[in-house]
Amino acid sequence: MLFLLLSFLFLSLWLLWSFGGVVSPQVIDSSRRELHRLLEDRDLATTPLLVVANKIDLDPHLTEEQIIRELNLDYIVDNPWVVMSISALKSINIEGVLEWLIKQSRK
Repeated sequence: MLFLLLSFLFLSLWLLWSFGGVVSPQVIDSSRRELHRLLEDRDLATTPLLVVANKIDLDPHLTEEQIIRELNLDYIVDNPWVVMSISALKSINIEGVLEWLIKQSRK
């Protein structure tokens, strides 16, 4: 189930960081609605959620706190979740993402 959520995030949220850091409010709203709708599925009740914020090497970019606020992650209480900021280009925090995924796969 973890990979289902990761697939959703890859498909739905990649737009947030794919245009040089420019974030469209419509994309955020749509992503927030889709995420919360998906999490209403009882089969995903305790599935861990990973939000990866890429392109932190570019300005402007959303901070982890802004992502938490914009996606209403504070309201997600049944699923353990984490937001991790990375730069794939500069290999920043890639190991942290992999470590989190490995840790979750062992549970």
